[in-house]
Amino acid sequence: MQLLEKSTYSQNQDINANPVTHLENSTVEYLHASFLLYEYKNNHSKKEYRHLLTDFGWDKGSAEEKRALKIALHFQEFAHRPQDLKQIPITVLLRLCSDNYAIIIRLIEDFQPEHITCDCILHFINRRKEILKQEKSQQPPEPLSIWRRNRQGQRYAQFPSIHEDDHQTGILTQKLIDEHGLLPQQIIREAISDLYQKLTQEDNDTYEESAPSTEADDGVLFENSELYSNNNQSEDNCVDTFVNDKISDNNDIIDANHTEKEYESEYLEEPIESDVELQELPIDKAVQTLIYGEWQEIRDIFDQHPHLKEHAWNSLTDPQKQRVIDITPETVKILNQAKRDRIIAEYKEVGIRVYQIKLPGKILWEQRTFHEIEIPQYLEALKEKMLCSVSN
Repeated sequence: MQLLEKSTYSQNQDINANPVTHLENSTVEYLHASFLLYEYKNNHSKKEYRHLLTDFGWDKGSAEEKRALKIALHFQEFAHRPQDLKQIPITVLLRLCSDNYAIIIRLIEDFQPEHITCDCILHFINRRKEILKQEKSQQPPEPLSIWRRNRQGQRYAQFPSIHEDDHQTGILTQKLIDEHGLLPQQIIREAISDLYQKLTQEDNDTYEESAPSTEADDGVLFENSELYSNNNQSEDNCVDTFVNDKISDNNDIIDANHTEKEYESEYLEEPIESDVELQELPIDKAVQTLIYGEWQEIRDIFDQHPHLKEHAWNSLTDPQKQRVIDITPETVKILNQAKRDRIIAEYKEVGIRVYQIKLPGKILWEQRTFHEIEIPQYLEALKEKMLCSVSN
């Protein structure tokens, strides 16, 4: 970029030379856009909303749209006074939308506009970070788990990346693949099975070696006979459990116990689960997802927790139910109608816009999968086949 020769940038562009002014104006303008999008989205059907965006010439992408809607959702109290937030950059406002820092929004709702400054907000964020760090240090370490679940709720094992100075694991694994044609999953299965058997055998051997010998001279038996007789009665083992509920200071809302763990580890890239079942999802979160979530969020939650679907749906008002219906993809609506008409027995989404179908009276799913553009034609063929079989 060449330097301007005639004058400064502000003079050439005929603008205010104070960059703070432009940042504050951009914040207010972005908030206007956010609240407008939020209003359109909540007062129109999905189809009408998309038509509006097209008419307005929206070409900013879905990511920008979601960011704007997220800000509008969290800063509803400022919808009638967006200028009160003008001193806060959009990047900081987005940070406050996270679960860890959303409590700061409620704190500043009652502040006077002149007190809502960027320095004030950054101070609160730093204090919140310290509290989160302190809480994390006081919590017991999370149990490591390799278990994950896919969209269909099926469990699978996922191992973290292996970093070694000598790359031994990678080198030997690749040799087994190249020279013996083994799959990585086979190698891991065999290696873990051998290690488990080895450790189990060592534990058994150690137990046998440490077991008391039944062969002893008469003197030893005589000296310990009284001791053995006094220990015939077993003693009950008592296990004390302690529940330490942390009570936050009511005088400082920033210290409220309203956080989500900031625990980053390769083992915890996805929600962990026990060996028996997934962690239970609160019904309130399921309801909130139906009210405010996008279709993908709704689908993922109820794929993993189908037992909550009916309860959560019945908790919605009619307008809220209509919102869910409006954002439901047309392909899903078509497949649901096909289920009601008993053209198909069940369906599931196995990829992005890719579905697998089970026919009535069949135990197994259809072997091939169908892209959403194939679904209408496929269902129409099934319907015609069903009508022909009935007529015959």
